Amino acid sequence: MCKLRILVASLILVLVLTSVVGAEPSQLLTRGEFAAQLVEAAGLEGEGEPAELLVAAGIMKGAPGGELNLAQPITRIEAVALVARTLGMPDDVMPAAGVEVPLAPSHWGHSLYTWFIRLGLESGDPTAVLTPAEGAALLERSFTTPDDVLTLLERSQEVTKDLTAMSTTVSGSMKLTSRPGVDEAEEIQALTTTMRVQQDLVLPDRLHQVTEMKMEIPGLGTQEFITEAYMVDGKMYQQIPNPETGELAWFRYPEGEMPDLSSLIEQAQQQSSVIPPGLENDLFYRLLGTKEIAGEAVYEIAFWGRIDDLNKFMAAVMGQYGDMASLTESMAKASEMIDTMSFWGISYVGVEDYLTRCGEYNTVVRYSDQFQGEEMPIESMQMFMLMEDYKYGDDIKVEVPEEVLSAPELPFPVQEGNPEEPQPEPAAE
Repeated sequence: MCKLRILVASLILVLVLTSVVGAEPSQLLTRGEFAAQLVEAAGLEGEGEPAELLVAAGIMKGAPGGELNLAQPITRIEAVALVARTLGMPDDVMPAAGVEVPLAPSHWGHSLYTWFIRLGLESGDPTAVLTPAEGAALLERSFTTPDDVLTLLERSQEVTKDLTAMSTTVSGSMKLTSRPGVDEAEEIQALTTTMRVQQDLVLPDRLHQVTEMKMEIPGLGTQEFITEAYMVDGKMYQQIPNPETGELAWFRYPEGEMPDLSSLIEQAQQQSSVIPPGLENDLFYRLLGTKEIAGEAVYEIAFWGRIDDLNKFMAAVMGQYGDMASLTESMAKASEMIDTMSFWGISYVGVEDYLTRCGEYNTVVRYSDQFQGEEMPIESMQMFMLMEDYKYGDDIKVEVPEEVLSAPELPFPVQEGNPEEPQPEPAAE
C-alpha cells in the first residue's frame, strides 16, 4: 500500500512538472513581450527598447531592487497595472465602489484592478499568468471603441440636439498632491475640497449655477464658500467678494472675457462625431449592458482616456465648433501648466429616450514642472464627480434678478504692456 501511494504521488508530480516545463512557449506571455505589445497598442514613441520606454514613462517599475524580469511570465494584475498606468491611473487611486476582487485592500494593484473590472476591461484571477491571446485581448479592449457603443452614443447625440432645457446636480471631491521639494508644497498637500453644483440650462443662452465648496485649510479648519453665477444674452454675471470691501456682490464680466454660451451650444449641437477626428486613439467607450435605476432601464456605458497634448485636444474639439479662435487661444495658454489629463467613469443613458440619467467621472491632472518660469507646487490633482438628478423639459426656467442685470463691470487690472498704458520715454544714448 505504501509503495502504491508513493507511485501515485510520483505520477502526479511528473504530470505537474510536465504541464509546466513541457508547456509550449507560445502559451506563456512574458513581461518583455507584453511590454512590446503595450507600446504598440498605445502608440508610445521614443528611443530604446519597449521596456525602457515604459520605465522612462514611470509605467513599468520592476520588482523590489529594480529587476524588470522581462523573461518572466506576466500575471493578469501586472498586465492590468501596466495598461492602467499607461492610461494615467495612479496606483493610489480610490478603488471602484462596490467592486470586490480576490486581492487584499493593501495589495499594490488592488485599486487598479477594481477599476478594470468596473470598466469591463478585465476579469478572472488577477494572479494567473496570461497567454498571448489573453494579453492581446486586454489591449484590444483597452485601446479600441466597439461599433455598438458608437451607434448608441450617436443616437444619444442626435436626441440631445432637440433639447430645450435641462438641469443637473454635480457633487464631488478633490485631492491635491504636492511636488516634493517645492516651497509651501506641504500646505497644499493638506488641502481637501468637496463641492456641490446645481445647474439649470435653458437653451440657447441662459445658464444658472450655484456652487457650494468646503475646504479643509491647515490652521483655519473648514472654510465654506457659496458662489452664484448667470450666463445670459452673451454676458456672464457672478457673485464674488468685492475687491474693495470683501463683501459678496454681483459683477458683470467684461465682454469678450468669457465665451458666448449660445454660440458654444449651437455649434456643439452641430458636431458630427462622438469622438472628434484625431482623438480616436485617446478616447474610448465600451457598452457594459443595461441595468435598472429608479425603476427605469438604462444603458451602462464605460469611458476612459488620456490626453497628453491638451492643445491638440482643444483643436480637435473646438474644430467641430467652427471659428472658436479666441477661446482656443485662451485654453492654449492655460494648458501650458498641464502635462497630462486622464479620465474614466460610467455614464447611464435611458433605453427609451437615449438621454443621460446620471454619471460617475474621475479625473487625474498632472501639472507641468514649471509654469511661466516658476516651479509648480502642485504635482497632480485627483477629482471625483457624481452627476445626477438630470431633468429635462420646458418647465425648467432661468429668471435673472434685476440686481444681477444691473451689476457693475468687474474691474480687471490693466495687463502689463497694454498699448493704452503710457510708456516710458526711451533712455538717452
